[in-house]
Amino acid sequence: NYDNEYIREYPKDIDVILSYGLFHGDYNARNISTNSFDLYYKDKYIITFDVPFDGRHQILNSLAVIAYLHYLNYDLNILKKGFKLIKLEKNRLEYKRVGNRIILDDSFNSNLIGFKNALNKLSSLNGKRILITPGIVELGKYQVKINKELALYIASSADIVILVGQLEINNLYYNLREYNMELYKTRSFKEAYNLYLKLTKELDQSILLIENDLPDLYKRRLLF
Repeated sequence: NYDNEYIREYPKDIDVILSYGLFHGDYNARNISTNSFDLYYKDKYIITFDVPFDGRHQILNSLAVIAYLHYLNYDLNILKKGFKLIKLEKNRLEYKRVGNRIILDDSFNSNLIGFKNALNKLSSLNGKRILITPGIVELGKYQVKINKELALYIASSADIVILVGQLEINNLYYNLREYNMELYKTRSFKEAYNLYLKLTKELDQSILLIENDLPDLYKRRLLF
């Protein structure tokens, strides 16, 4: 994945390197739209894929497979048909519609890049844009830096933010307050969701992004 600077700059003593990315590498996904993208190899158009997802991280993941199969001279038209059979994992930027409400359920995700991708999707849709999240937890010494960066992305993507948690959300909350936006703190996802229903009761259309539900998992002490 040549979009990753650490991989791109890592010393390589390898005979064959298949590099891919949205912005770097020999294999690229371009002209990305809802449920489709064009495959390019060394700036040459190869094929258009119709896929059951439009998250950029999901497209990036698929490029690894596509690059390998193209290198093996596999018929990509067969792969194109196979993409239509893919069933997405639940809670990973899963698209749901309930009446005039759109819900983007990304509650399984808890990393910065995935969070940004989900926010990009939220910002691309029309309507009142709401985010329910605890932010990203367990950041250690990077908490202040990442929450400051995350707050900027959130403020440019969401109209209403409902934070879920207790002490772990304070740093993100104080960063978001700088943007003078509609901001709430709740102690559980249930409380946050009920607040969301109240806030959107009179709206013609709304989009809710649910991003990361780890604090509720901690609270319930689930065993894996």
